[in-house]
Order: sequence, then structure tokens, then C-alpha cells
Amino acid sequence: MKLVVCCLFFLFIGIFAFGQELVFKNSNGKSIHLKKGDQFSVFYKGYLGQKQYSNHDFLYKTDSSIVVGVAAKPINQKVADYLLMKGQLQKEILYKDIIAFRRISAGRKLLKSTLNIAAIIGFTFLLSENYGNEKTSFGQSFLYSLAGGISISLLINLALPENPKYKMEDGWQVQP
Repeated sequence: MKLVVCCLFFLFIGIFAFGQELVFKNSNGKSIHLKKGDQFSVFYKGYLGQKQYSNHDFLYKTDSSIVVGVAAKPINQKVADYLLMKGQLQKEILYKDIIAFRRISAGRKLLKSTLNIAAIIGFTFLLSENYGNEKTSFGQSFLYSLAGGISISLLINLALPENPKYKMEDGWQVQP
């Protein structure tokens, strides 16, 4: 009896620990593994056939769909109710409705955040002499900072985009 219970326990753990991975395979042999917690950027066909976009964390899969949404539960009940009302806590997307996708790993998110912080600090040091200069007005300094911030954000977003890259029409298939 104990052996049966142990086997069932390990089977249950194995299904939930290793079974929550989704694989996208290309006809060329390339595969992308989507693990629980990865950010998933996707274009899909909505309720009325319109093209919709979602950029949330991959939570789990079923036999015919994936569920994406917010992995952490909001502490404030009003925020949780608002997100639930707007449909932003969880969203179920059928495999057949996926048009294009991109997996964004935790390392990529960390790299993007690190680059943003480093760019802000570097730009602050670069303009620090300009801020102390009496020839530059507050408005000019503000406009320099604004232009620098916008250009840095655009460059980082060009280097590390989050828009869906892989199109299902190019031979990608979901293997649940």
C-alpha cells in the first residue's frame, strides 16, 4: 500500500513539475520550449476573429489551450477585482488561434532591466556637468534629459524587442 501511495505521489509531482512545458516545433527542426513563468508574447485570433495581442507569463497548458496571465496574486483586493474584471489575471488561448508568438525568458527580462538602469545612470553622469552649468536653463536641461531618456528607451527596445517573432504560417506547430 505504501509503495502504491509513493508511486502515485511521485507521478503527481512529475506531471506538475515537468508537464508544464510547452514545445513549439518548426518544420526545419528548430524547437522553442516554453516553461512555466516565461513571458509569452502572442498574437492570436480573438472572440470575433479579430487579431489580439497578449504579453503575459505562461501559467499552464491544457490539452487544447494555454493559460497566460499574472503569476503573482495582487495583495490589494480592489486591484485583484479590477484585473479580474478587465480579464488581465488569466487568459486562455486555444492552440489553433495562435498566429505568432515569442518566448521571453527571465534572463532576457533581467538583461533589459539592467540595461535600462545602466543607461539611466550613464546618461545622468554624462549630463551632470550640463546641469550645474549656469548657461543652461532648467527647460533646456529638462529637454536634454527627456530626449536622452526617450532615445535610450527606443534603442533598448530595438535591441531587445518583445513583439511576436515566430509565425505559425511559417511551419510552427504546437506540441502539447
